[in-house]
Amino acid sequence: MEIKQEIRFSHRYFKLKTLGGYVEEAHLLAVIRIDLEDLPKVFKTFDCIHSDGKYPLPDFGEYMLLLFQKSGWWSLFPTLRRYTPSKFEYYNGLIGQTFKVIIKE
Repeated sequence: MEIKQEIRFSHRYFKLKTLGGYVEEAHLLAVIRIDLEDLPKVFKTFDCIHSDGKYPLPDFGEYMLLLFQKSGWWSLFPTLRRYTPSKFEYYNGLIGQTFKVIIKE
């Protein structure tokens, strides 16, 4: 399977953990436009918690929820990214593609 895209994460988020370490590739399943104020606090905490603390997500704003399936696993993980019309169109065009997951060391 050819991987053409990359998705980068600034920390070792707990949502990226696998039995053997951290996810290395994932399939994009969905892109959903959301308003952060509509998400429950527990979801935002789950999305932002990492080995060094918690990413400082704003309380409101237009975002995209990208839903990925860990390659070789039946587990899913979300990631929130800032919304722009061009980014939304870009990610929508990549649904079904495999991404290389890059975690900043």
